[in-house]
Amino acid sequence: FSGDVQQVDWTNLAFQPYFTLTAANVLYSYWSHDIVGSQSHDNELHTRWIQWGAMSGVFRTHDRGMSAGGCNDNSPPDCAPVEVWRAPPRYERANRAAMRLRTHLIPYIYNAARNAFDTGVGLIRPMYYEHPQCDEAYAAAPNGDFAQYYFGPDMIVAPIVRPADASGLAMKFIWLPKGEWYDE
Repeated sequence: FSGDVQQVDWTNLAFQPYFTLTAANVLYSYWSHDIVGSQSHDNELHTRWIQWGAMSGVFRTHDRGMSAGGCNDNSPPDCAPVEVWRAPPRYERANRAAMRLRTHLIPYIYNAARNAFDTGVGLIRPMYYEHPQCDEAYAAAPNGDFAQYYFGPDMIVAPIVRPADASGLAMKFIWLPKGEWYDE
């Protein structure tokens, strides 16, 4: 897995896609992340982490002490939430949609895994793998700017790594290389 994060917050979420896509350079394209709610109980942050994790090499939620220690059995209010279904309805629906998408992608992920076995090119692919001649392909930054990568040969993932504005919308700019693209 990518390692423990010191704190589940927006800064750490912004770093994770960059960390993941650059880890592919040293053959770490199939790893998991600590997908857990924040101790501040920021439901949007937890949902964004789930949405991004569903488009990672390995998808798994992770508890931070719910099975042992001070959070065992009694779930004090300072323990991070781990039950994705216990979110307020709008977040629970988004969590469920992300997990269903991951389930629907299992044949695609399976084929990408076989391709990785055959070629050494993993599921997570930095944009510069496919477009080394384009400056935009190298624009990813640890602060979450240009957080996007190929997920297998046919999909680009661009996770939301910053909170929504007061209207409830999150703005995301992505770079689409020249070619034909389909939005489904």
